[in-house]
Amino acid sequence: MYWVSVLELARYTVRGLIGSVILHLLYRNPMHGYEIVNRIKELTGHSFGPGTIYPILYRMEEHGLIKSSWKKIGKRRMIKLYSLTEKGVETLNELKVLWREKLVKLIHSIIGH
Repeated sequence: MYWVSVLELARYTVRGLIGSVILHLLYRNPMHGYEIVNRIKELTGHSFGPGTIYPILYRMEEHGLIKSSWKKIGKRRMIKLYSLTEKGVETLNELKVLWREKLVKLIHSIIGH
């Protein structure tokens, strides 16, 4: 596979971690989709639009990792809030162990630490 730039490769790498990042964000507190999109950009420096994030949220909900509920804002506006389920917390904890054991070690070997 040919990579056009380092930034494209970095974006591709981050994209593979978006599900984990979403679990991490929702562990702290429930969020609506637009807030998740913005927080991912803040954390990673890469923009992923709703067309990328919402299908991941839907799949995570189907698999029982997150749940959604509607919240009324103001007089008429409703927003959909996403939060972690118990299964989502367990999955996040398993991912943290995996990151410590494998991913951190891999990154250290790549950057030379």
